[in-house]
Amino acid sequence: MKQCTTCLEFKPEEHFHWHYKDKGIRRHACNVCRSNVEKLRQQTDSYKVKRTDYSLRKAYGISSEEYQEKLKQQNYVCAICNKEKTTRALAVDHCHVTGIIRSLLCGSCNTGLGHFKDSPELLNKAADYIKEHNGT
Repeated sequence: MKQCTTCLEFKPEEHFHWHYKDKGIRRHACNVCRSNVEKLRQQTDSYKVKRTDYSLRKAYGISSEEYQEKLKQQNYVCAICNKEKTTRALAVDHCHVTGIIRSLLCGSCNTGLGHFKDSPELLNKAADYIKEHNGT
């Protein structure tokens, strides 16, 4: 049995995670208390900003400030359909060959380009198809 330093309850050692550096010892706070602290931490604005910045840097090599600047340049709308962002942020569209960032797109437009494999020929054929079968 071990006492949690947060809730002060005595619990079996299995209710405590292993320490992240030393796998031979258990953490001081129980799993439930650690989970509650982590949930509160993840709800803070500073955590969300850090997480967003980390994700943008890792995936695209840009900072949150660069993303916001691009968003401002596009008047906060999708570069293709001009739809404003909803609950989800606009996606960073980039060339999968060169990695160069093109624009910010809504989820639908970004997914559409992906399904057409970023091929202008396929997109033109799809547009011709829609024109040919429009209204039938």
